[in-house]
Amino acid sequence: MRSIFKMGLVLILLTGTGTGVFAAQETLSLDQYLQRVAASNPELRGVDLSLQAMSEKILELDMIYSPFLSGSCTYLDDKSGAGFGSTLLTDEIKGTSWSVGASKKFSTGTAFSAGYSYSGINMDLLAPYNFGAGPVRNFDGYE
Repeated sequence: MRSIFKMGLVLILLTGTGTGVFAAQETLSLDQYLQRVAASNPELRGVDLSLQAMSEKILELDMIYSPFLSGSCTYLDDKSGAGFGSTLLTDEIKGTSWSVGASKKFSTGTAFSAGYSYSGINMDLLAPYNFGAGPVRNFDGYE
């Protein structure tokens, strides 16, 4: 009987201790529990960092849609006398060309572009050439 009493006393103490342990634990809301799991789980942190990297990549890709400005200029002063395969023998050719442009691509896929270009050339021939109303030795061309 003494052994049954001791065993009952041990059971009461263990039950009381177990109850005390459970009573001392804090109660978490679902959001708090999920935050703790997310903070301590390396796989979830990896997924979170991957999602964050994807959003940064989208921002990087958005730079493609930024306005784009371009321009170029070319100047030619040729005194070699070559006619570039033409029957006209030239003494000198001077040429200028330039272009400017702007474009903007939108996330919808639509693109808007505007630009202006100019080309001009001045040819000085070695000998007058009969063209139209009379002989021409020096003339300009534009595009």
